[in-house]
Amino acid sequence: MGVFMEYIELGKGSIQRFGIKDAEGNDTGEFIEIDPEDIDFSFRANECQIKHQKNIEEVQNKLKEIEETCNKEGEFPTEYDKATREACKEFMEKEEKTIDDFIGEGTTKKILNGRKPYMLMFNDIIDTLTQIIPPLKNTSKTIIQNIKEKYKKNEGNNVI
Repeated sequence: MGVFMEYIELGKGSIQRFGIKDAEGNDTGEFIEIDPEDIDFSFRANECQIKHQKNIEEVQNKLKEIEETCNKEGEFPTEYDKATREACKEFMEKEEKTIDDFIGEGTTKKILNGRKPYMLMFNDIIDTLTQIIPPLKNTSKTIIQNIKEKYKKNEGNNVI
């Protein structure tokens, strides 16, 4: 005879879900979720920007080094072509990780919707994500108001 167990069900709270549409405006079936109560969210946003700048500096230095040291002569693809391609691929992988560290693992692939990573995808994705800022601000205002209401000083209110 098995042990009977009761379960509780936790709600998602204020987590907001944002659907993703393709370039033609069709629902991709994918979404991202953001918790406006996540205290680390703004810190991750800042870290994302710092990592992005570091990624840019690294690829610029790498491309400069390639320009100075690699042979451009010969049949395509030359040593220069191969090295440039590898540097760009490495940059795009770092950019994808940077975005995923900020907004959630797999988010970059969801937003690209089958498109391969490309050099300027970071700016395009961040521009796209700015569309969700107003709803997040509204939710944050509501949360703050709810907290104020719940914990306002009332005579006889024994809430900590």
